[in-house]
Amino acid sequence: AVSSIRELQQLQELDTALVSCRLKLDEAQSQLDDTSGLQELRERVAEERQGLAVLEQLQRSREWEVETTREHVKTMEAKLYGGTVKSPKELMNMEEELERLKAKRSDTDGKLLAVMDAVEQAQRTVTTRAAEMEAAEQAWRLDQEGLRTEQARIQSDVGGLTSRREAASDRSMRPVRSCCGSRVPAPRPGARPDCSAPRSPPPRRGAIGA
Repeated sequence: AVSSIRELQQLQELDTALVSCRLKLDEAQSQLDDTSGLQELRERVAEERQGLAVLEQLQRSREWEVETTREHVKTMEAKLYGGTVKSPKELMNMEEELERLKAKRSDTDGKLLAVMDAVEQAQRTVTTRAAEMEAAEQAWRLDQEGLRTEQARIQSDVGGLTSRREAASDRSMRPVRSCCGSRVPAPRPGARPDCSAPRSPPPRRGAIGA
């Protein structure tokens, strides 16, 4: 009975250890499958790059406006100061148009500088976010290696515990010798062998029949 109790306790301890190992395996697998942090960083970098692309396109548009306005100013100045126009009224109109073009040129120059500053800032942001993402991916890969190593170790532990449990279960199921000398099946945990049944006495040697 003492042996049966000890074997039962061993089985319970092994079952508890197996449950603990399997929970750890589930947790490790969950962490291996979790890429939410990386996905968030990737989406952020993609948004920053998209914003940068929009600003760069706007910068090209502003540069074209500036160049076009400057060409108009040069053309108007050439006409105004070239001596080919003699009419005072026409010269006055050209002067007014030149002032308007110069004001526009100043405005487009300012807009271009503002966009260039925004592009520069966006480029710095994209570079920073990309570096953060690269560092996070590097750390994630290292974590993955560690988790896979841990997973393999736990799986090995589960295999060893399973083998030990099977062996312990086999031992608990072996027939045991009762206190009456006969072999009986192993009792259920906590049960005691029944030795109360009467036995026929063995025949005496040398008995002479009547």
